[in-house]
Amino acid sequence: MLITSIISIILALVFSFYCYQKHNKLKPLYDELDRHFAPVEREKSRLDEIEVRYRLLQQNYQSGRATLTLQEDS
Repeated sequence: MLITSIISIILALVFSFYCYQKHNKLKPLYDELDRHFAPVEREKSRLDEIEVRYRLLQQNYQSGRATLTLQEDS
């Protein structure tokens, strides 16, 4: 029982070290992907915000509470 526990702990440590090394090797790739896709994510969130605002305006227009005017965001 004690030997099994010791072997399990050693295997867990080896696996943890392996994962840590693999993460460090892939980290530059992940950083590059983040730099590449960050503008895409910002634009996507901006488009989502515009869509929500448009739907609110459309609901207000349909309920007669407001008139729908379109203007370009700067």
